[in-house]
Amino acid sequence: INAIITELEATCDILPTEGALDPRLDKFLSSFGAHDIFDPIKLARSEGLIILSEDLNLRQYSAQHGVKGGAWLQVVLNVFVGNGQISEDEYLVAVGMLGAVRHDHLWLDGQTMLRMLTLEDSRAFALFESAIQFMGGRNADMFSHISVTLDMMRGVWLTKLPDWQKGRAVGRLLEQLVRSRPNDWKAVLHVLDAELAKHVRLGDQLACRARTYLSDWI
Repeated sequence: INAIITELEATCDILPTEGALDPRLDKFLSSFGAHDIFDPIKLARSEGLIILSEDLNLRQYSAQHGVKGGAWLQVVLNVFVGNGQISEDEYLVAVGMLGAVRHDHLWLDGQTMLRMLTLEDSRAFALFESAIQFMGGRNADMFSHISVTLDMMRGVWLTKLPDWQKGRAVGRLLEQLVRSRPNDWKAVLHVLDAELAKHVRLGDQLACRARTYLSDWI
């Protein structure tokens, strides 16, 4: 922890915030934890900074009160990759770690999953498992989640992973979708099958392999 604090102090500016003119108001706000909300907003607005928070409501509230922008942690990490401040492998590990600590929100696509699976890292599959915890779920946009799942199920057969690892990865993703959709999991699997069938009719061999694997689940 001390090493992390030292690194933060070396790379970040710690800025003060102004309190209320009335100390009694400060004490009142502190008793409700209100400073945790209002202090970052006041500081971001006065310094022309963005709000970095996983809380969508806080980001929206900040925008309503003059803060110029907001982002969540994965977005910032993605910017770091684009600027060359961290490597793509470091980004993928970080995304998996965010999943492992049950971060509020992750953005995943098929290629991100596949790159995570093929990392030269002994934790690769564990990182993949952590990240896909966000697939499916009661409030999920299932159109996009099914699309991402299809991309992964087709693309995994192009990787250099052994066949048993390819099957394990597809199986784990399907298991996640099934477990997270207790009321309509059968419908989800049939939609996946129907979408893969469309690709198969167009001669897509990757979809054919994915559909063959899926047939054991239906």
